[in-house]
Amino acid sequence: MSQKSFSKTEITRENVRYLVYSLLTKDIKVLKPVVEVEGIYYPDIGNYFEVVDLLEELASEGYLKRGKFTRIILCPNCNSHLALSKYLCPNCGSFDVERIKLVMHVPCGHIDVLSTFKEKCPTCGEVIRSEDLELLGEIMECNSCKARFDEPAVKHYCLNCGIEFTHREAIYERIYEYEIVEQKFKELEESIVLNIVRSFFEERGFSVKEEAIAKGASGLNHVFSFLAIRENKGLYIDVKLADGDCSDIYVRSYAKYIDIRDVNAVKSVLLVLKGSGVKESYETEFMCITFNSVEELRDKLTKIYDNIVSDIRS
Repeated sequence: MSQKSFSKTEITRENVRYLVYSLLTKDIKVLKPVVEVEGIYYPDIGNYFEVVDLLEELASEGYLKRGKFTRIILCPNCNSHLALSKYLCPNCGSFDVERIKLVMHVPCGHIDVLSTFKEKCPTCGEVIRSEDLELLGEIMECNSCKARFDEPAVKHYCLNCGIEFTHREAIYERIYEYEIVEQKFKELEESIVLNIVRSFFEERGFSVKEEAIAKGASGLNHVFSFLAIRENKGLYIDVKLADGDCSDIYVRSYAKYIDIRDVNAVKSVLLVLKGSGVKESYETEFMCITFNSVEELRDKLTKIYDNIVSDIRS
């Protein structure tokens, strides 16, 4: 049976943590499982069976909080959730069972199934009138052995691998919603964003050094988040996060660029800002992009990439 397809990227703890963070930046704060014919999955995260242990690990560390849950029946042989339930006779095991109505003939108190009351009551012989019959409920009857019973036995049939199994053999899985603990991910935000930026340049053939130091004309040593080098040319990258206005961060980073540009072989600086209050720049040796979500960060890195490559080649 086919399963809903997801990215072929290997699912690791870091990948799941990044995916959860990306949802948080889109103001999605609860991971809700989806159960469909194609499979069980968490949207934008992955297949249930591939990610549940990692989500549980994040929950145990306080990054996620278990919420509401549902229960589903899984096949004990193949783990498929596509199980058809069947009622059967507890006496002979036949699947040929049906519901029948149990009624009472009020004038004489005789109780039997509705089909026995045809024209006359089998006990008192009176002609049956509909207003003289009181519905007491329903029971089940086996058409094979004629046994009657209140509750049938239940068996499940797996539509994926074809085996039959009982409730004792079934996997009765509890599937949780997970609430994202925003404060815990805020503590990780800088490392996640740094990893995204570093990976972006490494995937394009750059050698990336962390906490790069550049000496300025003033004699001060300026620390940048990264120095990205390819073919002996490169750029410094500053990654800064703020909750609101970040114009002061922009000014400090620009001052670093002014101080190093005339005394360093690497002159280009890219400022990556999470915040507001500054104007982006794509064209000069001092470039600046701002973002509020992971997708926006990736899009803007891609957008500015040609300018970066052109600038470091000049």
